[in-house]
Amino acid sequence: FDDGPGPMTEGVSSAMKAARAPAVFFVLGSKLNATGRERVKAEAADGNFPGVHGYWHATEDGKPLTAYSTDKILRQFTSVAGSIKAASGEAPAFFRPPYGIITPDALRALSSDLGLVPVGWTIDSLDWSTKDPDVLFDKVTGMIKSRGKGMVLMHDIHPQSVAAAKRLAVWLGENGFKVVSPERMAAAYRGK
Repeated sequence: FDDGPGPMTEGVSSAMKAARAPAVFFVLGSKLNATGRERVKAEAADGNFPGVHGYWHATEDGKPLTAYSTDKILRQFTSVAGSIKAASGEAPAFFRPPYGIITPDALRALSSDLGLVPVGWTIDSLDWSTKDPDVLFDKVTGMIKSRGKGMVLMHDIHPQSVAAAKRLAVWLGENGFKVVSPERMAAAYRGK
């Protein structure tokens, strides 16, 4: 889940917990006021994984992070990671660059200097493009059935996404899909 925390984050987080479907919530530092930090704390308490998505969604004016120097990206992500650790009690293990765009140098720096595992997606729900949660749910389950597996990208800030994600978490278990813990993904990235 990207772009939170927001008012619906805790509902998504508790739904993932109830379905035994741990998720990574990629948070924006600009949303880590007192309420946002409480939401991140709740994500972690639910067994989910708060991760770094940047301070803004990309740069202040919406450009991809490639508009920033590696040093500026590293400083920004260090700050957001510190806020996540202060809120959740654990340093984040994952990051997703906005739009999935980052320079190779910044990717290496975030991985080596901060120990963050980069995360992409194989199924982009494009959940922002529809307001109908039933259409979104059908679209995502169709892509999962077609691929047989995948890493689904959704947002915990859109009502249609929240409704579809709650149904999806249950549907996965009912249809024989196993949600793999993000810790397993980190171990694979590190060659363990």
